[in-house]
Amino acid sequence: MGFIREPKDVDLFVEDRPLTAAEKRLLKAAIAKNKAAVSAARPRRAPTKSAVTGRRKIKAKVTK
Repeated sequence: MGFIREPKDVDLFVEDRPLTAAEKRLLKAAIAKNKAAVSAARPRRAPTKSAVTGRRKIKAKVTK
């Protein structure tokens, strides 16, 4: 979000008010739609070698 510069000799006032139930539903729907579009457009990473072969790193137990 950017800043709005006020023109000379003009004062801008912004009033904060609570959202109505309808506005909240619209906002939530828009956010969900945007998140779905972003995740669908994101390229998938190729699996790593250990994920493909199913190998796990195992620490060796030290016995005395």
